[in-house]
Amino acid sequence: MENADVYVLSKLRWQFFGSLTFRSERLPERVRTSMFFALIRKAARDFRVYFPTLPWCLRLERGARRLCSNQTFLYTSQRRGVRCGMPRI
Repeated sequence: MENADVYVLSKLRWQFFGSLTFRSERLPERVRTSMFFALIRKAARDFRVYFPTLPWCLRLERGARRLCSNQTFLYTSQRRGVRCGMPRI
């Protein structure tokens, strides 16, 4: 393994992978991060999972030409009966 983070992350069974791309660098980093947490809170609510117990991982990346920034994330519900896919409405 490369480092301790990779080892710990490999022990979980991740259900969802996503990437958020922001065109403008003018948007502050705290706003981008709060948008990620809003998305994760919505997913937790849709899947009826208590948000503080929801495992997640977020990686912040810069674009090749610094024209855009990316946030790559993983999360899982780890609740029995919840499967990958869209929640029922």
